[in-house]
Formats: sequence, C-alpha cells, structure tokens
Amino acid sequence: MNIRAQPTGSSILQIASDLKAQLAELRRTLPPDLEVAFYYDQSLLVKESVGSVWESIIVGLLLAVVILYLFLKNWGSVLTAIVVIPVSVLATVVAMFAARLTFNLMTLGGIAAAIGLIIDDAIVVVEAIYTKVAHGESRLQAIKSGLGEILHPLIGSTLTPVVVFIPLAFLDGLPGVFFRSLALTMVVALLTSLVLAVTLTPSLASIFLRDREHLEHGHTPKTEDGGFVMRPLTRLFESTLAKALRRRWVTFLTCLAIGCSA
Repeated sequence: MNIRAQPTGSSILQIASDLKAQLAELRRTLPPDLEVAFYYDQSLLVKESVGSVWESIIVGLLLAVVILYLFLKNWGSVLTAIVVIPVSVLATVVAMFAARLTFNLMTLGGIAAAIGLIIDDAIVVVEAIYTKVAHGESRLQAIKSGLGEILHPLIGSTLTPVVVFIPLAFLDGLPGVFFRSLALTMVVALLTSLVLAVTLTPSLASIFLRDREHLEHGHTPKTEDGGFVMRPLTRLFESTLAKALRRRWVTFLTCLAIGCSA
C-alpha cells in the first residue's frame, strides 16, 4: 500500500506518526508470523532535513560570530548582526504556516539555502555603521549616514535573487507543486532579512555598538585601514581595481568570456 501526502495542508511527519500508531494497533491482531513494515518512509528524510537546517543555522551563527569579530573586533557589532538569522527563520516559518505549507524537503531546503543569504544584509549595514563610527561620528549620525549610503545598493542586491525565485511560484503541474514551496521560503527569508537589516539592525546598533573610544577591544581603533590581514588585501584590491578601470574593454571582454563559458 502506497500512502501519499496531499501537496498542501498535510504533514508528512504527522502522517507517518499516525501510521506507526495504527500499525502498532494492527500488529496486536495479526498472527505472530505475519510481519507488517514500511518499505519507504519519507518522514525519515524530512527529519534529517530538519537536522540539516538546524545545523546550517548553528554553523552560520558560529561563522558569522568568528568572521565579524575578527574583522570588526567588537562584540556589539557581532550581536547586532547575528540576531537577524533566527528572526528571519521564524518569520519564514510563520509565512509557511499562513500559506498552509508544511515542513518537507523543498521548504527545508529553501530555508537552509537562504541561511547564507540572510546574514549578508545585516553584515553590510553593521560594517557601514562601524566604519562611520571609526571615523569619529556619533552612533546616531553613523547610523543615519551609513544606512543612507548603502540603502539603494542593499535593496538592489536583495531583490535580485528575489525576482529570480518569484517565477518558480507560478509553474504548473508537478514542478509547480515542488518549486512553489522552495520559492516561497526563499523569497520570504530574503525580504525579511532586508526589512530587518534596515529596521532592527540599526536599532540594535544604537544600543550595542560603542563609540569610537571603545570600539576595538574596548579601545580606540589603532588605524582606520584595518589590521595586518586587511591592509595587504585592501592594497591588492585597490591596485587590481585601478588596473581594471584603466582597461575597461579588457575587463568587459574577460567578464563576458567567463560568463559565456559558464
């Protein structure tokens, strides 16, 4: 007997749990030499996917903490950025329930894939505010000027993957059933991260981010050019960018060739 879950409004985990309870009752009435068992249980894959999503969240948080602290050397900046991940995931789950979607391979895959993108907006905002504070601006002025400089690029960079996933929600047939869940979870997670980056992140920065005199390890930053790792990387980037801008056509043709070969 093959039992399938409905595309919407049904939970694979709940169906599997109910079936196991029914089989336990049925085994009591069957002869001892008759065995009834599952030959395929998709709920096991869903449970593994749930574990993978939690693993992605935890690993993403840990990596974000380490990278942010290594570059910014300020725990207030770290805390301001990482709050976005659990809040965005929670908002995505709420949107799933509102759309009568359940946890399955596509929705969980969408959440897991969005984890790496969710933190990007918050990191960009925190870094912009941190840079302004490092240059001597007050926290509130740094939030205003830093967010004003990056707001339009931030919106554009977030909406670009959103417009890629939106058409997947309008596919017909079986592909539409699968990719609609993926598209919804990805779009909701990305839009939520954008909203949080321009609202919650600046609010938290005004509370947790310290002034310039206590910005780096509780002291004034020694230099505005970064540490021993960032300084050579910055110089390499500046020289490479200058050469690329001097030879615009070569840069354009190189990028075009790389794009065509991909």
